[in-house]
Amino acid sequence: MTKLFTMKMKNSAVLVVLFWLFSQIGVHAAGLSGTYTIDPSGSGSTNYKTFTDAVADLNTNGVSGAVTFKVASGTYVEQIRIGNVSGTSKSNTVTFVSSASDSSKVTLTYASASTPSKNYTVELDSANFITFKQMTISRTGSNNYGLVIHITNEASYNSILNCRIWGVK
Repeated sequence: MTKLFTMKMKNSAVLVVLFWLFSQIGVHAAGLSGTYTIDPSGSGSTNYKTFTDAVADLNTNGVSGAVTFKVASGTYVEQIRIGNVSGTSKSNTVTFVSSASDSSKVTLTYASASTPSKNYTVELDSANFITFKQMTISRTGSNNYGLVIHITNEASYNSILNCRIWGVK
C-alpha cells in the first residue's frame, strides 16, 4: 500500500511540474510568412477583415519569413500600432500594399483627436522593416492632434513608398 501511494505521489508531482513548465512556456502560433489579404468581404485562412486584425497577429505571433498584406480597395477607418514584431529582418520584411497598385484606391484613415493620447493613424513603435506601399494614409477632422504616422522608440528600416499622406488642415 505504501509503495502504491508513493508512486501516485511521484506521478502527481511530475504532472504538476510538467503543467507548470507548459504554463511558463506558453503555446504560440507559428510566425506569419507569405502573402495575406486584408479584405472586409474576403474569406479564408489567409484573409484578414481589418488592418487591426492583421496587426494584432503580427504583434502577437511575429514573422518567420517575408510577409505581404495585399489590401483590397476601400476606406479603412482604423488606428494601428505596430510594435517590435519578432522575426523581422532585412530578409523577413512586412509590407502592406494596395492590391490595385494605386494609392488612391486604398485609404487608411482615423479622426483627429482633442488630446495628445494616441495621436496617430499609424504608429511604428520599435517596429523594424515595415513598408507601406501605394496607399493613402490620412487623418480627418479639425482637432489639434492629427499626426498621420508616428515613428517612435528607435523604429528603424521602415519605408513609406508611393503613398499619399494627408493630415488635418
